[in-house]
Amino acid sequence: MKKVFLFLFVTLLTTSAFAQVNEAIAYRDQGFLDKAKVSIDKAIVNPKQNVKAKTWIARATIYNAMAGSPLPAYSKLDSNAIVVAYESYMKAIEVEPESKEVKKAKEDANKLLVNVAYNKFQRHDYPASLKYCQEAITVNAKDTTAALIAAYSSQNIKKYSDAASYYEKYLENGGKGGEEMYLSIIQLYKVDKDYDKALAAANKAMAKYPKNEELRKEEIDIYIGSGKSDDAISKMEAAVQRDPKNLVFNQNLAILYDRKKEYDKASVFYEKALELDPNSFEMNYNMGVLWFNKGAELSMKVNEESKKLKAGQVHPKTKEMDGYFSKSLPYFEKANQIKPNELDVLTNLSKLYRILKRPEDEKKINKLIEGAN
Repeated sequence: MKKVFLFLFVTLLTTSAFAQVNEAIAYRDQGFLDKAKVSIDKAIVNPKQNVKAKTWIARATIYNAMAGSPLPAYSKLDSNAIVVAYESYMKAIEVEPESKEVKKAKEDANKLLVNVAYNKFQRHDYPASLKYCQEAITVNAKDTTAALIAAYSSQNIKKYSDAASYYEKYLENGGKGGEEMYLSIIQLYKVDKDYDKALAAANKAMAKYPKNEELRKEEIDIYIGSGKSDDAISKMEAAVQRDPKNLVFNQNLAILYDRKKEYDKASVFYEKALELDPNSFEMNYNMGVLWFNKGAELSMKVNEESKKLKAGQVHPKTKEMDGYFSKSLPYFEKANQIKPNELDVLTNLSKLYRILKRPEDEKKINKLIEGAN
């Protein structure tokens, strides 16, 4: 009889020790999250209950339910509920690491990591947000949401190269953003003067989007900004020899030579690029500018030296000068067909028609310029 009494007494003690936890779980299961919160908050300060994994796991599930509740009365009980849920799972693992419940607690905690990171991001705690994102990525390397939040957080604490790396990870794992995001990645690497990574990102982007003019400009700017334009030219020339019909290689080589003011070489590769893509606005425009600038440079010399000539004499370089302007014209006209009424193109056409003594065409263009303004 005494043994039975002792057994019942132990059972009652055990039940009593977990009374608040059991009460909290019951309220949770019935959907009364406000009451569940009151009970579990009492339980975690009870020295008999707060050393057990069960207590902390119950708290984690209650706070997680609050965070995800569609009812404002519950979701607003604690704006930090998702973080409390995660920390409660981690506390469960700490107090009873060998408990049979711990394995599931770890799995459930890992599922909350991205939500915790987002909560920290919303609160502008970017270092903490980044920390939780990194943990989430360790658990699931393919998590696009974690990578994206990590990129935003890194950017906000001015870790630009890290932000770019996370954006790349996001894209690699199937995230959306495409050309615009690649432009952001390249620019972030450039801010930190991490030109090698910027160039690698630009090369990767150009392989996917070979006709994107902004990406190509960035690629060229990286070569020049990093002082590698000569190396770039050598590599591009070798690449063109291997693959002479590669549009991007020819375009890049043309622009590199143009930037170095080696206009004759630039014109060769602009022509090759235009053979491959006659409707490239950028290549037509650049070719027009190239010949126009050569004409303008010679024009300065002709005008200055013409002051010393006798009346009626024509400078011997006049024909060559006009030839450059004449060469420039069809490229600007083509550029205007591809993108009608671009102000820069119209302005150059107006100048050319005036230089080449075509007043009617000049008037037409000037009307278009007035309309554009």
